[in-house]
Amino acid sequence: MKSIIYLYTEIMPYQVNIYRVLSSMGFSLHVFYLDKHIQTPYNPPFIANVNYYQKSKYSKKGLLNFIQDINPCLMVVCGWFDKDYLLVSKKIRSRLRIPVVCPIDTQFLSTPKQILGILVSKFYIKPCFSHMWVPGCRQYEFARLLGYSKKKILFNSLSADNKLFNEVCIESKIKDYPKYFLFVGRYNKVKGLDVLISAWNKIENKKGWKLTLIGNGPLKDEISSNSEVKVLDFMDQRDLVFHAQNSGCFVLPSTYEPWAVVLQEFAAAGLPIICSDACGASTYFVENGYNGYIFESGNPEELQKRMCMIINESEEHLILMSERSRYLSHRVTPEISAMSLLSVLNS
Repeated sequence: MKSIIYLYTEIMPYQVNIYRVLSSMGFSLHVFYLDKHIQTPYNPPFIANVNYYQKSKYSKKGLLNFIQDINPCLMVVCGWFDKDYLLVSKKIRSRLRIPVVCPIDTQFLSTPKQILGILVSKFYIKPCFSHMWVPGCRQYEFARLLGYSKKKILFNSLSADNKLFNEVCIESKIKDYPKYFLFVGRYNKVKGLDVLISAWNKIENKKGWKLTLIGNGPLKDEISSNSEVKVLDFMDQRDLVFHAQNSGCFVLPSTYEPWAVVLQEFAAAGLPIICSDACGASTYFVENGYNGYIFESGNPEELQKRMCMIINESEEHLILMSERSRYLSHRVTPEISAMSLLSVLNS
C-alpha cells in the first residue's frame, strides 16, 4: 500500500474529506498536526488507513526518521511557517526524491511580508517544495510570483463536503421560505462582524428576517450583547446542515479571507450568498446577481443594501438562487481535489 505523509497545522473537516477519498483509493495516510495553541476545537473522525500524530511528540530527527521509514510516494506540507516542517521537507526532497507539495490559500496582496517571500523564495521555499497546490486563480498568481512554473502548480486544493451539505432540501423551503441570515466562522475582527452587525442594525424594515451567528473566538462576549442577534457556539458540520436547512441566506463579510471553504459549503447547502470581495472563494462560488451578491469589503452601507435586496426578493427567486448556488458548488469536489494532488505522481 502506497503511503502519503501530511505535515499540517490544524486538522479541519475540509481536509478530512480528501483523506477519506485517498483512503478509498488504497492509500495509507500519516497525518502530523500541531496539538498546542489550536484555534478550532475539532476532532477528526476515524477513517480506515488514516493515522494521526501529535507533532509535539516528535523531534525534528524523530519526524525525519519516521518519514524515511514509511518511504511515502509523496508528502504534503502546510505552508512554510513551521521551521521543523521546512527542514524536514528540504531533507526529504533530497533524500527520497519524491514530490513535496505545499498547499497555499494566500492571495497576493503586495504586503511587505509577501514581497520578502518572493525575494527569498529561491533560497528558502523552492528547495523545500517541488509543487504548489492552490485552490483558485488568486492563489495561482502568488505561486507564480514565488517562481513556480505552470507545470508545478496544482489546482483544487480545497473542497467542501458536497454530499453532506447537499442533504439540505431546497424543495422543502418552497412553501415557507426561512427568513434567517446565517454567518459561520471565527468571532474575530477580520471576519467583518462589526460590518455585519452595523449593516443589520441599520435595516429599518427587516420583514421578519433574523440574523444567526455560529462560531467561536475572542469577540463572542461583545457580539452576544446585541439582543437583535442570535449567537451560537462552534458546532460540527452535521449540526451546520441543520441550521442551513432553516436559513435563507449565508453572509460572509470578511475583511481578510484567503479562500473560505465555508462559501462552498453553504452554496452546496443551497443558500443564496452575500460575501465581501475579500473572499477568495467568491471567484468560484458566487456570481454577483446570479446566486447572491458581492459587496465592497468593510462597507456596511453596501452590505445593508445587499441584505435588503434579499429581504425584498420574492420567495420564488430566492429558491432559484438557491438552486444556482448548489450548481456552482460542484465546481470542486473532494474527488477532484484528491485527483489533482495525485497528478504529481504521473508528471
